[in-house]
Amino acid sequence: MTSYSHVTAPTKFVEVEGALIASRSFGAGKGTPILLLNHYRAGMDHWDPLVTDGLAQRRRVILYDYRGVAGSSGDPRDTFEAMGKDVAAFVRVLGLSEVDVLGFSIGGMIGLDLIRTNPELVRRLIVADANLKPAPMRSAARPRRSARVITSSPGAGRPERRNRCQVCRRRVAF
Repeated sequence: MTSYSHVTAPTKFVEVEGALIASRSFGAGKGTPILLLNHYRAGMDHWDPLVTDGLAQRRRVILYDYRGVAGSSGDPRDTFEAMGKDVAAFVRVLGLSEVDVLGFSIGGMIGLDLIRTNPELVRRLIVADANLKPAPMRSAARPRRSARVITSSPGAGRPERRNRCQVCRRRVAF
């Protein structure tokens, strides 16, 4: 177990296909590490230290800067597939046989590509706030809604919302 936290962990660099990728690692060294993949153009400092330090109490946490973003060098990748390829190479350079992945927004899309192309590297994947069916750019004045209100239980205080899973098309409640 290290005494480092989100704020005090040193930034380290590893070379991945000609770019220096910035990362930080901290937390308990037990079990499968968790790799956090962030939203569009976000660096590792965009994660909330309360979340990352909480995760680090029981496991090793790895924060990662995408190629060409924040502390990493190189030109940013322009597809989820290319970004997933970088993540797979990064995990291998670290010498890890598998990781758990928490992907937020496009980090979730990159995580999905990672399990599609390199399933042996991912033990578990958590996808948060990702658009599982990317579409062409939409006008900001008229955003697409992915959920609709179906029913409301009297006295429940919260309507039941239903949507179709974008992957398997089954109805899901949330």
